[in-house]
Amino acid sequence: MAVRVEPWNEAVRELVESEFGPAKHWTVEQGRGGWQPPSDGEFWSRCLILFDTTAPVAVASAFHPRLHPAREWLYVEVAPAQRLKGWGTEAVKALRAAVPDHAGPLRAKVLADSPAAAMAASQQMTPIQRTREVHIQVPADLIVTGTVRDLDPADPGAIAAWRTWYIEGHHWDPPAPQPDQFWTEMSTDTEHVIAVADESGIVGIGHTYTDNGVQWFVGGALHRDPEIAATLLVAAQRRQPGIPIRVELDDWMTDVSAVIDTLDHTVIEEAFIVADHPATTSAASTITAV
Repeated sequence: MAVRVEPWNEAVRELVESEFGPAKHWTVEQGRGGWQPPSDGEFWSRCLILFDTTAPVAVASAFHPRLHPAREWLYVEVAPAQRLKGWGTEAVKALRAAVPDHAGPLRAKVLADSPAAAMAASQQMTPIQRTREVHIQVPADLIVTGTVRDLDPADPGAIAAWRTWYIEGHHWDPPAPQPDQFWTEMSTDTEHVIAVADESGIVGIGHTYTDNGVQWFVGGALHRDPEIAATLLVAAQRRQPGIPIRVELDDWMTDVSAVIDTLDHTVIEEAFIVADHPATTSAASTITAV
């Protein structure tokens, strides 16, 4: 390989995009948001372009996130014609040398059984969370509990419940404290809110939205109760009778998994969040390319 490494430069965006082609997955579109010049400060970012002579063959970026600061987010993309040739590994190696000395372990999201997953494994990055997109027709005869309510996404109770649900589910990757406005924006970025309540208040929260004609659901019980999760799923299905819904399902959503994994369903997509082992690898460490 005749490798030339340069920081991201907007002057070559058109050249890079012509070599890489259009984004074919939402994770690619999201990752390309990191194609920007480097920045410093608390929420630093880095982005490098690898060239083989004059042709861009790989781009690697990383940034320090606001919500989950224990690890840095990594995104690597290799030009389609250059995949499985070791360029992704070279890109990560160069990026590790470019991040700040105080950077934490790297993490990335990779599709199961993909070249990206193989590259991450070669970097000794191991799964810390699995996520699935599940296609399911939720049966109406599930055991349900509590009272179902439709809430305004801006309802203070809905926002507070969403915040509790999210934080309680992320002990594996603790969120940093955020201002109230953050949780308001996160909670209201949906079309409909379904809540399950009992005498103590809201005990389950779910968001539904439509994307490309498909109705999606994400949410669960605040304290991981499968009957509450079942109640939310039945309520979400009733919004679209007779037509399967799509469920965002991470393994930390144990209550929703406990329901869905006992029912007929189709896994549309499976992905993993993979990460450096913090005890052995820092983002700035040097590794051997494969």
